[in-house]
Amino acid sequence: MRILKLTSAYPEFLRQFYLAHPQLNAQSTYAEHKAGLDRDLFYLCDLWTPVITPLGHEVLEVTINAEAMQRAWAREHGLAPNLPLGEIVAEQARQFRPDVLMYEEHDEAELLRVREAAPSIRLVFTIVGSALFPSGVWHHVDLFVSCAPESVKRLRAQGFRAEHLDHGFDARILTHLQTRKRYIEMTFIGSLVRNSQFHLEREQILERLVDLKVDLQIFSPSYDLTWRDDVKWWLRNSAFDALMWAQAHGVARQYIDRVPGLNLVAKYARQAMRPINPKLKPLLKPSVFGLPMFQVLRDSKIALNIHADSSPTHASNGKLFETTGVGTLLVTDWRDNLPQLFAPGSEVLAYRSPDEAAELIRYYLDHDAERESIAAAGQRRTLGHYTYAHRAKQLVAIIEQKMADLN
Repeated sequence: MRILKLTSAYPEFLRQFYLAHPQLNAQSTYAEHKAGLDRDLFYLCDLWTPVITPLGHEVLEVTINAEAMQRAWAREHGLAPNLPLGEIVAEQARQFRPDVLMYEEHDEAELLRVREAAPSIRLVFTIVGSALFPSGVWHHVDLFVSCAPESVKRLRAQGFRAEHLDHGFDARILTHLQTRKRYIEMTFIGSLVRNSQFHLEREQILERLVDLKVDLQIFSPSYDLTWRDDVKWWLRNSAFDALMWAQAHGVARQYIDRVPGLNLVAKYARQAMRPINPKLKPLLKPSVFGLPMFQVLRDSKIALNIHADSSPTHASNGKLFETTGVGTLLVTDWRDNLPQLFAPGSEVLAYRSPDEAAELIRYYLDHDAERESIAAAGQRRTLGHYTYAHRAKQLVAIIEQKMADLN
């Protein structure tokens, strides 16, 4: 079986990566770019190849928005230097002749282009999280795989084929981390998107921990938001207020539609939240990805986990396995299925309220031996049962079953 994975890396990760690797440039070969990205162990770039290949299958993982790398591939295969990235991807698919396409994009036209270029494709599947955002791509997907049982249930209710597969841990990471003394008291790593399905509860928990004077460092993409984002927020809400005033005073919609700005607000009428919570902003640090992220986790005495709003009933996110995998104590929000993954109290710690989280954090920051004992037990659980080598066997079984069903 030949599996082609198409995905995009976070633009900020690529920016940081190429700043840290100035030797990789427009003259570097595709192999040099790919080897550099793979060594950084960012999960979107090189995750399945080393664990599915030993099972007797061939895998090609393409990071389609790594432009320098993709143009190197095009140059080495005699393609025009200014060829659109989408056409480069289609040519990669044509030459690889995959049986299975793992498509982690939202571009329907790109998917159709790849399928046309590679008629060998028998199955298209995608991996989704707990937050679901339907798109045209969904009409061409044969199988959805999700870490969140909530999503599997919702997708099946809509008539889609969907299967559950938990996240895992890439054990190669451990050989790249420094095992120095932990110097960060407690870490939270993650996004803070102030919108439904995302992180409104996460924000409330972090706010409460700030009020309780918990020593907390937050590594988040929100660090990069500036006063310009606040200005945009203010302008949008000012326009929203003007729209509400106009409607309250009987201004007809036909006149509102003629006013620049108001017409857009009327179309997407809702008041926006400020881009970043002012109470959390002083705690923010630049986002970290790949090995730098895992080093931060490894350097932390405790790592806090808070699921997204879209995952209210099941423990399912990647931080469960990333944190325990590097041997750091995980303090996570309680979910009913958590005991099926880890033993609360002896492999991880779980809280049902921010106040309980603060109590756990304070106690275990003061009791080093107990903290390290639980962290070590959590690591043994993850390395023994939840690596991507384990997940690869499960994923291949899911794919093979669905391919058989389609025949």
